[in-house]
Amino acid sequence: MSGIAGIINFNKKPVEKSTLNNMLTAIAHRGPDGREVWLKNNAGLGFVKLETGNVGPQPFVLDDKIAVVLDGAIYNRDELRDQIKKQGLQFRGESDAELLAHLYNLSGERCLEQINGMFSLAIRDEVKNILLLARDRIGMKSCYYYSGPDYFAFGSEVKALLALPGVNAELYPPALIEYCTYQNILTEKTLFKGIKKVQPACYLIITEGKIEKKRYWQPHLAKTDLGAEEKYIAEFQKLFPKAVKRTIPGVSFGSFLSGGFDSTSVAAIARKYSETPLDTFCGYYPEGEAFDESAIAEEVSERIGSAFHKVPITPKDYLNVIDKVIYHLEEPTTGSAAFAYYLVSGKAAEKVKVMLTGHGGDELFGGYPAYKVAWFKERLKSNPLEIFRIFREIKGWEWAKILYFWIYPLFQPNVRYGLYTMFPDKAQKELFQPEFIQAAADLESPTISSELIEDNNLPLDDQIFYLYLSGYLPTLVSIEDKMEMAHGIEPRMPICDLDMLEFATTIPMRYKVVKGEYKYIEKTAMKPDLPEILYHQPKKGFPTPFARWYRGELKEYVRDVLLDKRYLPPEIFNYAYLEKFLNSFWSGKGEGLRDYEKATKIYSLITIALWFKIFQSKNR
Repeated sequence: MSGIAGIINFNKKPVEKSTLNNMLTAIAHRGPDGREVWLKNNAGLGFVKLETGNVGPQPFVLDDKIAVVLDGAIYNRDELRDQIKKQGLQFRGESDAELLAHLYNLSGERCLEQINGMFSLAIRDEVKNILLLARDRIGMKSCYYYSGPDYFAFGSEVKALLALPGVNAELYPPALIEYCTYQNILTEKTLFKGIKKVQPACYLIITEGKIEKKRYWQPHLAKTDLGAEEKYIAEFQKLFPKAVKRTIPGVSFGSFLSGGFDSTSVAAIARKYSETPLDTFCGYYPEGEAFDESAIAEEVSERIGSAFHKVPITPKDYLNVIDKVIYHLEEPTTGSAAFAYYLVSGKAAEKVKVMLTGHGGDELFGGYPAYKVAWFKERLKSNPLEIFRIFREIKGWEWAKILYFWIYPLFQPNVRYGLYTMFPDKAQKELFQPEFIQAAADLESPTISSELIEDNNLPLDDQIFYLYLSGYLPTLVSIEDKMEMAHGIEPRMPICDLDMLEFATTIPMRYKVVKGEYKYIEKTAMKPDLPEILYHQPKKGFPTPFARWYRGELKEYVRDVLLDKRYLPPEIFNYAYLEKFLNSFWSGKGEGLRDYEKATKIYSLITIALWFKIFQSKNR
């Protein structure tokens, strides 16, 4: 919906308008439809506007006491407005920011518990002399902050903070270690020293130079066994259309449409609420069927009556946009599909202002091999003879992934929680210089995934679920947000709707994975709306042909970026190991799981190298 930024000076000096405007200029792509600032005493809030309906003028100020900026959308706005009107209060307009100001005025911090939506937001309370900074339950909207001796500042993106005097893109070594371990940064740290992110479902209270961190929501993992799968299916069929309808904006919108169940389910329901043919968008790799789900997506499009747009993705496109992708991502992140999202979003921006996506289905409804392994282990505890039935429930294409999450935890315990380990400890000792590893350890102990799960007495599947919700899914949706907002359009994720989220937490795994079938509840509930072909194909997960590209058209690019020493600092990285690793990869010819794993590591190393190039070039 927008971009937000703000400053609180601890030394009581007024905030300079030019400083706040510099922050907004850095994130102007997020809000091409307008810009406003609010300054009072030692505080300042800024806003760049993307008009997606119910945005209104921001910062919104209530009674000259409460100032609000909001990036996102409140989906249960109608119900909340009715509640507020019953208190005898009147609205000046239709904006979600005004609604939030009234909610805060009535309920204080607990207003966050009442919101169903996606958001990062800031509320300045002049009476209490505090700033409240919050992020939605899944982290669909990002929010970063910097706290110095004289001021506290925040922004929708890191770039807003780097626009401040004295804030530099200095590497924070423990964050790089964490990324290279999990291909993700699961905690509040970032690669930028001194810059942190507000965690999903959390908020900060800033007052007089102090920061208090609080959590306003936890997934309630107590299971409700309804005794029959039909009851869960019926509940899904009741909640999901409402969730999709709530996310539909009052402006032009479209939907991603891959060959998977989640995006297809969203598009199929969204079409029912679209007065004109829904614009659907699909990225594909021309390398062949293994990397191209566009035929299935096009069949779905024909069935639901959408306007289908195919976007080819080639090595040339990679070279053209990868620097821009890293600039907008701001730091390396999980997966390898960000640049594909960037390209498809660029095409979508020609047609729409909002895109509906299918993120959340795998995490909420049992779509990953780690969930299946956890369910298998639970069954074996009660009956070891289940092993023979379990073998029949594993499909040929998934054996390697099942064995990875079943066997590999014996050697790398973190894997048991469903996280891919990119460079384990032994590999890190070869990848990094020993002095760098020690410097990182001196600053902060390495993150262990079990530390991120607040209740380690939970069943394994719930521990995986908790970690996916708190660490993995937030990264995926943040990628989507940044790649789309780079083009001035906004993503919305109906499956992450609060009602869907809380429904998913109550479902026992025995109903999510049935007879070896992932996402059984979702797939069965959506059968009336989806083509049969979707039910007879292996799960692909938008694979990329990087193994082929990095051995072919992009081989010299890889060599140039990773072995030239212009980007990856030799005082951090061991170039002898990098060369050995690349030569081992280049000597291969296959495109199996092992090749894909190595190519993913190369992609990650390239994103690290480009981070140094883009953000640290002035420091070297």
